[in-house]
Amino acid sequence: MKQNLKAVVLICFLGMYLLTIVLNDGFMALDDYFVGITRYIPAQTSSIMNLVGIDDVKSPLQLLPFHALAQTALSLGIESPYLQYRFMLTILSLLAAGMLFIGLKQIQHFEQRRNNPESEHYFLFLLALASFYFVMPFSMTRPMFESLAAPWLFLSMVNCYLYDHEGRLKNLLASVFFVSVAFCLRQQLGFCALATLIIPLLKKNYRDFIYAGSLGLVFFLLAGIPDYFIRGEYHFSLKAVTIYNVKYGANYGSQPWHFYLVLIFVTGLMPFLFAKYPAGYVKSELKKYRTAWIFLALFVLLHNMFPQKWERFLVSIFPILMVATAPFFWQLWKERRQRKARWISLIALNSVLLIPASFTRPQNAILELALNLNKHPEITKVYRTEGQPEWFPEVFVAQKSYVVADIPNGATPLQWPPIDCQTWVIINEDQKNQYGDQLKSFAIAQELPSNWIERLAYKLNPSKNQRRASMYAYTCRSE
Repeated sequence: MKQNLKAVVLICFLGMYLLTIVLNDGFMALDDYFVGITRYIPAQTSSIMNLVGIDDVKSPLQLLPFHALAQTALSLGIESPYLQYRFMLTILSLLAAGMLFIGLKQIQHFEQRRNNPESEHYFLFLLALASFYFVMPFSMTRPMFESLAAPWLFLSMVNCYLYDHEGRLKNLLASVFFVSVAFCLRQQLGFCALATLIIPLLKKNYRDFIYAGSLGLVFFLLAGIPDYFIRGEYHFSLKAVTIYNVKYGANYGSQPWHFYLVLIFVTGLMPFLFAKYPAGYVKSELKKYRTAWIFLALFVLLHNMFPQKWERFLVSIFPILMVATAPFFWQLWKERRQRKARWISLIALNSVLLIPASFTRPQNAILELALNLNKHPEITKVYRTEGQPEWFPEVFVAQKSYVVADIPNGATPLQWPPIDCQTWVIINEDQKNQYGDQLKSFAIAQELPSNWIERLAYKLNPSKNQRRASMYAYTCRSE
């Protein structure tokens, strides 16, 4: 029975991540595209020296993994920009899942060394959480700097946790290495490196404190070298991102100081954790996993120094949040017969969030526009109406045989310029409803649906969600 259970959980873990990769290749933020994807896709025109622009605050080290995998795809004969993107996304997602698995295995082995009779079942429970906790499959499989850095930060926390309990220097130094990689992939996460100094201080091990600090300093000094050769200034990117956040952070995504505390409370499903636990359980588990809570606290502390707080920044800490709260979910799971209503509610809510988060593609309409243009090289002109779409991912179009033009705002279909069968006019659902019978002279060449979450947002508030509406490509009506 135990072997069957283990096989089922492993299959679920692999299945969820593979299914998410296959069904959902979307990206979340404009930054992911304009200062990310466009720099390494298509691989044919990408180069290391052009990964970052003059005004970019991104580090070349952040883009190198994406660039390297796109170039690998090209070397394997994959010439389609979109397939290069899919190749890169698949490899990075599998790497993230593998690193997550390794970190959870390390926790299991630690519990086995402590002769914990529940170590096997607790590992399977953690693996099930990694599979079905609604934020995990989606957030670990995005082409985001936060997603790229998340498994490295997670392994840093795990090794620091092992050092806290077993005092082995190799775990502490491994933690320093992993958090240094996370820093290279997203500079703000370097602040979490303080945990590798705090834990030795709490243990009053000043020798290990010096070792960790010295190794961290070496990695920090090395991380500035690529900037020097590519951008002409040592640690240019770190300076640039700090100055940018201080000067302009309030202009983008400004949120109050408690924003991340509330968001962590909600995304961590913590309302379900309010319960009566065995005497001393909460205190002992908080102490046992203090390393995870220190990492989380350092993350929140740094981001509270700046007004700019985007929801996606939390992606980097979701695996750590999962491990930090897991002991409490585990205890509630062991009491599931007495807490049926709580578990039914939790599973229902998590499922409602998990399915759309994992299996619906963000930016679906504009992605479909680019992919359909890729299939129709005969199209020579694409008209935008009312400024929509503002943009679409043209890097996925292998041979750009068309030009993009704008129809004057306010022009109805009766006032459109002549539309031949090599021309597409893009309108959104709102315009389609407004134009009505005026569109009878034209034919729908392609329907470009948004995902159902975006459609729901549009239905609830059309005026504020125009960019989330489904779109249609109209062309001439052939006789």
